[in-house]
Amino acid sequence: MTTYYGVYVVQYSADHQGEPHHWSIFVEKDVEKEEGAIFDITGNSSNYVYRHKGKVSMKRSNKYEGRVAVGSMLATDKRDGEVDKLLKALPIVHNDPHWNCQNWVLKALHEMERTGYLELNKAPDHIREYLTNEKIAAALKKLERADL
Repeated sequence: MTTYYGVYVVQYSADHQGEPHHWSIFVEKDVEKEEGAIFDITGNSSNYVYRHKGKVSMKRSNKYEGRVAVGSMLATDKRDGEVDKLLKALPIVHNDPHWNCQNWVLKALHEMERTGYLELNKAPDHIREYLTNEKIAAALKKLERADL
């Protein structure tokens, strides 16, 4: 039987009022413990850097606000490293006030889907369409520290 990990966009509160919420890609490997891998960029417009954490609990942060399922990823031992390599190579835009971690997450999801790592409409989470920035943002705004 083929096993799949759920892939989510996770939202965390902004550090300062008026700043955009932080988004990460979370690949849930242990549903009971809500643990998995995080892929994102950190920093600010002048110094964004790519980050991959292999084993984290997405809800452990006091800034966690919720998540939206975007699809699934085949569960294999090599996937984390392969996805890490793919996402590490994505360009990061600096010194553009209109570009941030949310733009990076959308580009990363697109690249994961294009290269076959992200499968939409696959168990465990069924998604009818590729979520746009606006749809993900609208779904995340509905959250009050609860999952959809």
